[in-house]
Amino acid sequence: FINGVELTKNADGSWTLAQMPAFDVELEVVYCDPATGDAPTAATDVVAGSNADLVTAGSSTQGTIMYALGDNDTTAPTSGWSTDVPTADNFTEAGTANVWYYIAGNDDYSDSDPACVHVTIAAPEAPASTDIVVTAHQAITNGAYWATFYAEDGNYQAPTGTEVYAITLSNGKLTMNPVADGIVNSGLAVVLKSTTGSLTMTKTETNSTFQGTSSLNGTLTEINGNANGNIYVLNTGSKGAGFYKLAENGTVPANKAYLVYDGAAGARDYFLFDETTSISEELRVKSEEIATAPVYDLQGRRVKNAAKGVYIVNGRKVVIK
Repeated sequence: FINGVELTKNADGSWTLAQMPAFDVELEVVYCDPATGDAPTAATDVVAGSNADLVTAGSSTQGTIMYALGDNDTTAPTSGWSTDVPTADNFTEAGTANVWYYIAGNDDYSDSDPACVHVTIAAPEAPASTDIVVTAHQAITNGAYWATFYAEDGNYQAPTGTEVYAITLSNGKLTMNPVADGIVNSGLAVVLKSTTGSLTMTKTETNSTFQGTSSLNGTLTEINGNANGNIYVLNTGSKGAGFYKLAENGTVPANKAYLVYDGAAGARDYFLFDETTSISEELRVKSEEIATAPVYDLQGRRVKNAAKGVYIVNGRKVVIK
């Protein structure tokens, strides 16, 4: 009340008479000083689409700081003002945000003039690919491409046309156990057989129906050297696709599988895959070739007197009848 006249302050800072007075009233208008305080400052490392604040909030004891996003840095917004600090969640790409603010003065101070803060917004990071590209090596004996694979961050689907095998080692013999659905469950070390040299393993939430185990070990980081002489790695050498002893200065790359052999079945330089079901007539050999070329069994042991069976002769898998 001023001299018995009731005045009401409006949201925009103006005043309204509650009712017309019954007598003449002379009012002297005295303007308050504009409110002051610590201005907000532009935040750093703001990424589009995040819920990061665009500015570090200011403060004032003379009123309340109001914020709004503007279309430019020359004309203050006429709506959208709030006490909430704006965030980057509605931005989709890199650019500059115009964050306007002013201090809404309390009863002792008038509103400050609006001002603008420029905020640099970085583009959102592209989601990291979960695919793993595997390089396969072509075998000399049958032209197929072979590789090993291992992962622990989830299950992976092999590309169409790729055969997946879990490998077991028993009594010095490798057995290939098909993973029919081509899904490699997390923690399972496998061998891949394909018709191409580059295989993309795709992460999947589906579990494989294969519940068997593997004699192979897997590694997520590169292994250097073979100090104990018991590490065997996939190779597609002249004797056929299989696991060959790793050189002392050799390496096993990340996301690959390898075989550890303790020599229980005798000293070995390699283990060949048993693919007897895939042998064709073209690989059958003449008796005179057997007489002149070294003959190895499928476990890599040299054979002096080859009986009927499957052998490696001159780098080829053959059937002797």
